[in-house]
Amino acid sequence: MQARIDLQMLQDTWRTSPNAIFGQALSLMVLLWLIRDWPLSAWQWLAPTIGLTALWIAVTAMARHFRRFGITTSGRQRWRRALLGWHLMQGTLWGALAVALLGVADADWKLALVAASLVYAYTVMLVSVHDWGVALAGSAPLLLLAMARLMMDGQPASSYLALVMGASMVTSMVVTRHISRRLREGLLLRNENADLVLQLREEVNNVTRAKARAEIADRQKGEFFASVSHDLRQPLHVLMLLSSALRPHLAAAEGHGLLDKMQTALGSLSMMFERMFDVARIDAQRIDYHPQACALSELWRRLDSEFAVLCAHKGLRWQLDPTEAWMQADPHVLERILRNLLNNAVRYTDTGGVRLRARARGPWIVCQVWDSGMGVARAWAWDWPWCGGSACWGLRR
Repeated sequence: MQARIDLQMLQDTWRTSPNAIFGQALSLMVLLWLIRDWPLSAWQWLAPTIGLTALWIAVTAMARHFRRFGITTSGRQRWRRALLGWHLMQGTLWGALAVALLGVADADWKLALVAASLVYAYTVMLVSVHDWGVALAGSAPLLLLAMARLMMDGQPASSYLALVMGASMVTSMVVTRHISRRLREGLLLRNENADLVLQLREEVNNVTRAKARAEIADRQKGEFFASVSHDLRQPLHVLMLLSSALRPHLAAAEGHGLLDKMQTALGSLSMMFERMFDVARIDAQRIDYHPQACALSELWRRLDSEFAVLCAHKGLRWQLDPTEAWMQADPHVLERILRNLLNNAVRYTDTGGVRLRARARGPWIVCQVWDSGMGVARAWAWDWPWCGGSACWGLRR
């Protein structure tokens, strides 16, 4: 991550620093026009001017290459050395020009040149604040050369100006160092947050994929059970029919008892299969519901013949209220629902009885299963004094 931050800061510096070349070139042209009448030999101002012009042309070409191709990780050291060399040479050439000018300038011009040097140094530090080393390389040569030339004058005013430049350089370096460190910390925090966001996104994607796989597996399981429910139910029905057909061939009382137990076990197994298959079909969304006009009397007859025997076997009272009502419903689904309710009533009722009835309420027929078991508190059993629990199912007439 540190290498990534260094590369990012180097790219930011190369992105912003070349923008200051135009301003420096304009300042150089104005300065040369102002000193055209100064007693300077040609090489004192021409050599720094040629050097700065050649340097800016080279840097402009490099900046164009950077904008086009960027900086790779392997080329980071080469580009940073080029950046340090550029600012070091630029600061040295400006310092050489400042030394030449301070040697022939009067007091007013010395003050103006010192102010211009400080402005240049602050500008370099501001533009290259991403890299403290580059800021130091760009501003220190100019300030140090100008300070040395002022100290050589031996005048109190020049020494004072040199002292001001030195204090300003130290202060600006400290501030630049502090800002550069804060920028690095901010980049580090931003990269860490970016990594955490990527990790979180990857975890969310993994969880989403795992959830999708689990849902597909669960749906396939439900579809499998819903598909094979008929095949698994058929052998069980065959066993129940065979056990019923076996009764006339058993003469001993003990054989009839064993047969009754076997039929009871088969009935329990059939009920568990039915419930399991119902849940599987619901999960697979394969419940087929075909409503039609059906008479409750036929369904009541089938339920009466079955649950009258179950209640008598358990010692419970069985009560079936006759009805001639018709309703719009799927007869198979309705019978399955009522069978489940009645089976629960018989199973969880130890004493008392079980009652089945249908009542008309407006456009609805309410099928009710009442029992004296543990299901509903006795305070709710307002319609049948000995009823401790009930279940209702309403269907449109």
